[in-house]
Amino acid sequence: MQQLMEKWSAVMPVEACECSGDGVRKEFDSGALLLPFSCHVGVEGHTWNQFVIRVKGAGKRDIFRHQLAAKGIQTEVYYPRALHEQECFRESEEVFPAAQLFCNETLALPVRDFAF
Repeated sequence: MQQLMEKWSAVMPVEACECSGDGVRKEFDSGALLLPFSCHVGVEGHTWNQFVIRVKGAGKRDIFRHQLAAKGIQTEVYYPRALHEQECFRESEEVFPAAQLFCNETLALPVRDFAF
């Protein structure tokens, strides 16, 4: 396992909302922490019950999770396997690589005040 002293930086994955066609998806190196982006403003905005980030790169999420645990910060991986990989969907032979990627790179942080 890599050194626990690795530095991390958190960034937004897009500059503006993609759903209205204004956003430009950015490319990031392995190890980048991608924050959730919400284009909803006003009264209908999100109420976060999970604050999920994406840590790009194979194994980077688990390294970051280990670092947080060493500092007493609890995290959770709510979806370790994509839906199509669940037993109840085994009859389908479809593959969803984006779903598999996100299952390996997403991490839920506690919804409370904390400092790294």
